[in-house]
Amino acid sequence: MTTLLTFPAFIGGDSKWSTKNSSIHYHGSSPNTVQHQTSLGSQSDEPFLNSLPLSINTSYRAVPLWTKACLALSSLFLTIATHNKKAITSRALVFASIFTLSFVSIQDIFFSPARLSINTILEQQLLPSSLSTFHRLPRTRTLNQELSGQDEDDVQPIGVHFLKYYNSNEKQQYDYDAIHFNHGFGASCLSWLPAIPKLTQRLNAKLSVAHDAPGFGFTDRPSSCTYPLAGSRQTNQKNSSKHNKNERLIPYSAAGSAAIGKWILDHALAENDDQSEGRGRRILLFGHSMGCKDNMIVLLMLLEGFLI
Repeated sequence: MTTLLTFPAFIGGDSKWSTKNSSIHYHGSSPNTVQHQTSLGSQSDEPFLNSLPLSINTSYRAVPLWTKACLALSSLFLTIATHNKKAITSRALVFASIFTLSFVSIQDIFFSPARLSINTILEQQLLPSSLSTFHRLPRTRTLNQELSGQDEDDVQPIGVHFLKYYNSNEKQQYDYDAIHFNHGFGASCLSWLPAIPKLTQRLNAKLSVAHDAPGFGFTDRPSSCTYPLAGSRQTNQKNSSKHNKNERLIPYSAAGSAAIGKWILDHALAENDDQSEGRGRRILLFGHSMGCKDNMIVLLMLLEGFLI
């Protein structure tokens, strides 16, 4: 049994994020899966959300006053040197343009927010939640691939960040095997973080998962120029430009995100597979905004023998 729930309104919490006294655990012989665990004290507003170290800036810092003064004097000198014979209005416009361009450039170069790659985040143990896992998924089948049988509709290997929460039910009896949460546009799986533990316990589900869709959160963002192409497409010369462009966009499509969510859901269930013989899966799907469409596709992929 699969139940699909959709939410038109945003469900989220504070975007603050912190970490200290934390550790990263690698599973297996290679770091394909990285799970973040932390021993820091629970935050009063969000116990599963870690906080960033103070050394990492999350916003633009203020430019010092002496730097602004130097920029103003330099801009004034350049304006007088190059537009001395122009009208006052024209010189004022030139001065404002030079100062603004210089100020923005200096702030972006020397006072910008931290820009961290996912490798740096993993090495420095900066995953955002104690529920976080980062896994490099293998080639993943999409619903389009299931229907067409064409390998080019697959999602190529990609690193995905997701949350995984296990319900600690003393009776070990659950009403649902799993819940899958899918976030909306402009959000991430952290938008569901305040609701995941409470909904999992209230609905008496065994576990819950929620992933960052490609292009959001901490999941990889494969470039359209470097994303590998299927062999069948490389040898197809006719309309190759259009085909290659479409294939490179597969990870960012609803079908691509749904395939990733289905893979994570399947493997989370397989890790905890102690269900009775012959009983079907009982799964809840929660979606917000864009995530509703993604979970509709997950639903179609979960229904064996479903005719479209």
